[in-house]
Amino acid sequence: TELTLNSEELRPSLAEYHSNERMRSTLDRLQSSWECCGFDSFHDYEVNAYFKCDASGEESCGVPPSCCISSPVSKTKIFSFQIMLDFL
Repeated sequence: TELTLNSEELRPSLAEYHSNERMRSTLDRLQSSWECCGFDSFHDYEVNAYFKCDASGEESCGVPPSCCISSPVSKTKIFSFQIMLDFL
């Protein structure tokens, strides 16, 4: 039996990033391991109330730190809560 999941089925889990510790941990591990952000792109995080661009908090227009790249030169995480704006 083969299990097939598509991004439309998985995307709602991103809305739970802040409210569900188990979901957050799972998403962080997946994104760090696969060096990805969201299921199709970082825009997937627009379903999360904290990361939406019209949110009022400091995470507005942002993504979780696990979405971000590690700099091979400085060995530090590079990220910004304004990352969505930086891509536009």
